Amino acid sequence: ITVNAAPAASITAPVTSFCAGGSAVLTASTGASYKWFNGTTQVGTAATYTATAAGAYTVEVTNSSGCKATSDPTVITAGAIQATPTIAATTNTICAGGSAVLTASAGDSYKWFNGTTQVATTATYTAAAAGSYTVEVTNSAGCKATSDPTVITVGAIQATPTIAATTNTICAGGSAVLTASAGDSYKWFNGTTQVATAATYTATDAGSYTVEVANSAGCRATSVPTVITQIQPKVWYADTDGDGLGDPAVSLTVCWQPTGYVDVAGDLCPSSVDKNCLDCSGKANGTAYLDDCSVCVGGNTGKTACVSTATVNGTSANILVIPQPFDNSTTISVKNLGLIQSITTISASGAIVDYIQEIGADEIIIGQDLAAGLYSVIIITDKGTYTTKIVKK
Repeated sequence: ITVNAAPAASITAPVTSFCAGGSAVLTASTGASYKWFNGTTQVGTAATYTATAAGAYTVEVTNSSGCKATSDPTVITAGAIQATPTIAATTNTICAGGSAVLTASAGDSYKWFNGTTQVATTATYTAAAAGSYTVEVTNSAGCKATSDPTVITVGAIQATPTIAATTNTICAGGSAVLTASAGDSYKWFNGTTQVATAATYTATDAGSYTVEVANSAGCRATSVPTVITQIQPKVWYADTDGDGLGDPAVSLTVCWQPTGYVDVAGDLCPSSVDKNCLDCSGKANGTAYLDDCSVCVGGNTGKTACVSTATVNGTSANILVIPQPFDNSTTISVKNLGLIQSITTISASGAIVDYIQEIGADEIIIGQDLAAGLYSVIIITDKGTYTTKIVKK
């Protein structure tokens, strides 16, 4: 009787777990023949067996003497498949200098790729460059899957917009039309307050206006401010005779000076035909010539003896002579010409008949000691020298 040694039966497995669709190669210890079992079901007869299903695997090894031995079970598990992950992107188009946040669906670990280049290993990735992004997600069983690509593009930058304004100064109650340069959408602001979303905006208030313009890629830029100022209307008086003083009875209240109007009233003879008179020949001293704005003086002396009786005479519309002509005295006053320093009165023959100095006021009463006639008056103020004429009846 011969007693043969029993074989040693064992299984070597490089892995004992794989993902659905995977496998594990099981290798038996040396023998002459083999029988592989998953549980009680025979599954193979080679020295190795590729397990594609979970189970408790054993191998029966027979040696050359026909002696048999069965290994201990090797348990193989199959992990749950990792579902194909998805990517959620805050946007698929970013502007130069911008970014998009990419978020992977749930998993235990992550690998982000832009093309074939790995760029991150977190659950989210902030993409600041254009590219085709994928994420490989691994679950707790070590099973992996890769998402479909998410393409991120970089949109064309929006050039700094400009504003064209019909005017930068508006009258109270008026408006200015502001037009933005081309874009796909607009936001108008007066300071920090949004006021409109159209390509144009009609500004009725003073302020510092800007426009934010977005292009088709969603890229935005903001203009430099356009300042709109508002002015209040002013009273202007008709100056029909062009003497620099307006008719108090004819006025317009507007923001800008109308043609033929001035901002100083006080013309007592706004419609005088000829304030210089034409001819006083044969007329008595003080006789009105055509209207109450012109009188003859000296009588029968012709043109030069006829002068205007308007309150403004001489070289400046800012000199007032009231009354004109006068019986006893008249008041000379200046407006915006400083203070009167001296007054020189000259007769029609050229003689100095009166001189007053150290006045220091903006008006003075003269003429009490003058004889009837036409006089030239030289007025020196702290701003200049001016002349006018006076007529005493």
